[in-house]
Amino acid sequence: MNRVLPTITSQSKLKLYESVLNSRILPYFKRMSFYKITSTELQNFIASMKKKSGPDKGQPLSRVRIQNIFIPFRRIWEDAADQHRWNLRNPFETINKHLPSKIRKRNGKVFRYEEWKDFIACAPVFFRPHLEFLIMTGLSASELAGLRKEDVSDKAITLNRLSSWNMKKNDSRMIFVTGVFP
Repeated sequence: MNRVLPTITSQSKLKLYESVLNSRILPYFKRMSFYKITSTELQNFIASMKKKSGPDKGQPLSRVRIQNIFIPFRRIWEDAADQHRWNLRNPFETINKHLPSKIRKRNGKVFRYEEWKDFIACAPVFFRPHLEFLIMTGLSASELAGLRKEDVSDKAITLNRLSSWNMKKNDSRMIFVTGVFP
């Protein structure tokens, strides 16, 4: 710990890491040897971490918060293993599998069709066909930008390539053409 903390140049990160070490990590692991710190023990540590104050007091910490808590702990582990030439298995290698799942927050507000029509009516005339196409197909702007003539047929629009950040390389999706367009 005395070797790792001085290498942190950002004062705000240093203060955060010291706080995490003193309030979370040391109270739990103080009496354990590095040999006893295993992936299973880290899972128990994750399960024990709860929010300490506020309206969510007692609730589990988020995935991102836990990952941030592990940053100084992981650096201390790696420094100690390197310094003492330990051949211990790194307990942090597989810990991401045991973190809480990622929660994607959604706005929850949706536009009704009449609201979309009002929105389109306020848009410049040049953009209206593009907006209507996006609304009616559910394409994202980046998918529309990557659309090619050969992707469109009378029956469907096929997205065959990586045109959106969340699609895998050989992934494709089809949007069937219906008689919905006015």
